[in-house]
Amino acid sequence: MSATAGNTDKKQKFIRFCEFFEADLTVKLENYLAMQTFIESNIEEKQAHFNTIYDSIDEIEDIEQYNIEFRKFDEAHGTDLFYYDSEFPNRIRYYLIIQTQVVLEKHMKGLCKRLQLFFESPFDIDDLKGNSDLERGKIYISKLCNINFRDLEPFWSFLNDMRKLRNQIVHYNGHYTLKDKEMLRLIETIPEINRLFDNVHEPMQENEEYEIEISSKTLNDRYAQNVIKFFQKLTKLIQDKI
Repeated sequence: MSATAGNTDKKQKFIRFCEFFEADLTVKLENYLAMQTFIESNIEEKQAHFNTIYDSIDEIEDIEQYNIEFRKFDEAHGTDLFYYDSEFPNRIRYYLIIQTQVVLEKHMKGLCKRLQLFFESPFDIDDLKGNSDLERGKIYISKLCNINFRDLEPFWSFLNDMRKLRNQIVHYNGHYTLKDKEMLRLIETIPEINRLFDNVHEPMQENEEYEIEISSKTLNDRYAQNVIKFFQKLTKLIQDKI
């Protein structure tokens, strides 16, 4: 077999690897999104149940009777209402952001390992320093394949923003203060992120801790789609280089 034929065969094997790689990635992320849909549908059913009870109380015209029934409702379901309206949806969205980041970094490292085999390189991603496999993967692929990650925008910037959000969730349980300028930037940049605190009319205090609220599951949908599109574009750029 000639050297040219051998290189062509190697490239075809890498292309087939990329097809399997992208399919595996997509299935994993779609499974997470399906889980989110299932859980949030059940939460919405509970919310609807409590809202039906509340609406029936709200129709009571006698103020004394209304107060009695409202107190009963609040004592019986007030805590549950908080959990189903706010706490549970936020926590499942936190969880899926963390898991999506795990999938992203695992596949980034897996792609680097495959490229090491392709180029028969002694250079290993594990030899690099960095805060995450996402950062190390960028350095590794840039050096090995001469890829400019500016060509992967807007996906690359979005994934880095989500990595910062994930770190805030993992290391600070989703809390931040006004001194955290990076989190304030993310809140302004990503429409599904809100600041969650008890009194929305109270001015924010510099040293007070506030909690990040993920107001819609669409953020997890967008995260998954950006991960998929990022790798589709990245593997295409690599294939064009080899």
